[in-house]
Amino acid sequence: NARHIASAVDIPVFHDANTGYGNAINVIRTVKEFEKTGIAGIHLEDQASPKKCGYMAGLKLVSIEEMEGKIKAATEARDDPDFVIAARTDGRVIGLDEAIKRAKAYEKAGADIVWAERLQATEEMKMVIKSINTPHLLMAMPGVITPALSVSECKEIGYDIIVFWGVSLFTTTRAVMDAIEQLKRSGSVASIKEKMIEYNEFQEFIGVQDIYALENKYLPKEE
Repeated sequence: NARHIASAVDIPVFHDANTGYGNAINVIRTVKEFEKTGIAGIHLEDQASPKKCGYMAGLKLVSIEEMEGKIKAATEARDDPDFVIAARTDGRVIGLDEAIKRAKAYEKAGADIVWAERLQATEEMKMVIKSINTPHLLMAMPGVITPALSVSECKEIGYDIIVFWGVSLFTTTRAVMDAIEQLKRSGSVASIKEKMIEYNEFQEFIGVQDIYALENKYLPKEE
């Protein structure tokens, strides 16, 4: 999927690599495989496997020492020094002090970007930002513990990067649920036409015309 996404756009792609899919030795392969896809970087988190979404209950963390080993393995495994290795801590499940302690340790271990997840107020964000010197990242989404800030609000606090996580997933899920429920009630596709992209527009969006052009260029005329 990372390879498909990277080949579809002309901007850097930053990819979630979860826990690195194992211990520090597995992380080495994770970095090398992701680097081959053409993306700009990955982020690793300090949860124990099997991991959960950062806003779910019952998160378990690996030790600081284990995560430090993963970060060191990741940074030393990359061939391109510009390939970004970011480290995320879910230490806030224990407390803000633990989150800051882990963030500092991961910066020292060599992560290019470090951030703390699940922060519960802008004051907590400011405290974390003051504690580390890497670029600062925030994952924002309405309806979770962390305040969903705008880009301008993030800049004012001191963030350099904001990830609006789940936007495409949650908006698409809502749209499909609403459309299917309406279709079930009405029994007619005509009732949801305004919610749908036109077929010709969809073909244009996914580049079908480019394929037709290649067919005209390379295939025998009888085909």
